[in-house]
Amino acid sequence: MNRRRPVGLVVVPLLGALALAAGAAIWITTPVSFGWFAYAPLTDVQFQPGLLTRLQVGPILLAVGIALLAGWAGFLLGRRRRG
Repeated sequence: MNRRRPVGLVVVPLLGALALAAGAAIWITTPVSFGWFAYAPLTDVQFQPGLLTRLQVGPILLAVGIALLAGWAGFLLGRRRRG
């Protein structure tokens, strides 16, 4: 019997790993413009709120990657044959 694997068993972990790596890279390489020494008298940049900043995209991609990998692992564990 030659059974083909569903495409999702290969694509989902690849997408999860890609999202995880991209999220980590974005989050780690984003320069931080606030902190201990960014109090009002010394700052020269005004805060301009936007829809999503790079500081928010990184953790979101990390969460998506973790969710995809966890769902894939749960699917594989649920498919196991019980002996």
